[in-house]
Amino acid sequence: MLPSVQQSAFEKDCVPSLDDVVAAIKTLRLTRVGLSEAEIHNRAATIFFERNITVEHEFQVAPGCRLDFWVPASGIAVEFKKSRPSKASVVAQLSRYAALPEVRALVLVLECSMVLSREIAGKPLRVVSLNANWGIC
Repeated sequence: MLPSVQQSAFEKDCVPSLDDVVAAIKTLRLTRVGLSEAEIHNRAATIFFERNITVEHEFQVAPGCRLDFWVPASGIAVEFKKSRPSKASVVAQLSRYAALPEVRALVLVLECSMVLSREIAGKPLRVVSLNANWGIC
């Protein structure tokens, strides 16, 4: 079960930056291979909660656009992908999110690296490779 991250103690006058969100994600450690996406989401939710970053999990930002995590105070969309997704499908999905006025920045979290532009539709994009973060991939 996900912690109640919507109820975190993040102060109303403090808005997490894109760097804050990326730094939190970079602390994510998967202790075993083959975790399900749900288990990875659960660990990420715990990290956001511990860092007092208020997020909404599986947030439907628009019809057909469900974000893995949404940081409402900052307008940051966080998308997790397991394995090696198709670059074209990832760019298409992120482009749909970036086209939404509510989304101000995007974070893509992958197991292995993928080289992407630092912007999509004029909005900042940060890619976090969990395995590269550990020196594996």
